[in-house]
Amino acid sequence: MKKLITICAILLIVIAASANANSYVETFSSDNAGWLSVKNNSAVTDANYNSDGGNPGGYISCVLTANAPLVFGFEPTQVWGGGGNPETIWVSLMTSDILTVDFKTDGGTLAAQDGNTPMVRFYIGAGADYSNTYFVAKDAYSWNPNDDTVWHTHQIALLAENFECMQGSAAFEDVLAHLVDIGLQFGPSVGQHYTGVGTLGFVGNATLEMDNFGTICQFALAGDLNGDCKVDFADLKVLCEQWLQSPGLPSADIWPAGGDNTVNFHDLAVMANNWLIDCQANPSDPACVPKN
Repeated sequence: MKKLITICAILLIVIAASANANSYVETFSSDNAGWLSVKNNSAVTDANYNSDGGNPGGYISCVLTANAPLVFGFEPTQVWGGGGNPETIWVSLMTSDILTVDFKTDGGTLAAQDGNTPMVRFYIGAGADYSNTYFVAKDAYSWNPNDDTVWHTHQIALLAENFECMQGSAAFEDVLAHLVDIGLQFGPSVGQHYTGVGTLGFVGNATLEMDNFGTICQFALAGDLNGDCKVDFADLKVLCEQWLQSPGLPSADIWPAGGDNTVNFHDLAVMANNWLIDCQANPSDPACVPKN
């Protein structure tokens, strides 16, 4: 009860509280969230935001035509961990986190700029303090975008053996802990002499579409509304914004099971019961239920 009273008091005074998270999925629910379509090394374009006609809740896209410049990938506008929208600040990721994305190619076919098989791969990078090191997913964890004529979910465990270093000398774990860049990179397969920036780029006539990019929590934790594996002020902020209203996205209507279409003290009590539980730091906590 004391915990509930404390959280209720916080509810009255903390409406704009927020917190950085190790796990976060960008759902593009209202805009492009500052993501870019990387056209070449020096020019970028805001990714197109689409509110419907694709994955529920919105998604982003980039149109590629025969006369368009090469498209190198999708990435956020801001240096992650260094500013911008708090929802897209990932100060660090953790080894074994699962990086996920929904992807689709619509209306045509693509090729790598050298005519070889195109591949979409996750990438992560650190800044100058870590020799500008960046890693890309190996072929086994990447995919041919021409196979994604409907939405497909692609995932990779953030383990060193699943990535290869394309630049720099920092350790994989150091890059995870000091992110500057993250996103999807377009190029040929490693077996077709992919060597980094010099071989990047897709050509063709198609629309590349992306949704739900981020890391997913491997535990079900009641009150963890944003899916970052812990219950804290970021979740309370979501609940505050939906207080005494119909639930939004993500939903704060967590009581009873399946919800009752309103966010109130019952939902707050569930959150209070698991307040400050962190399943990444303490996966053995009884409140942390493995999803698989």
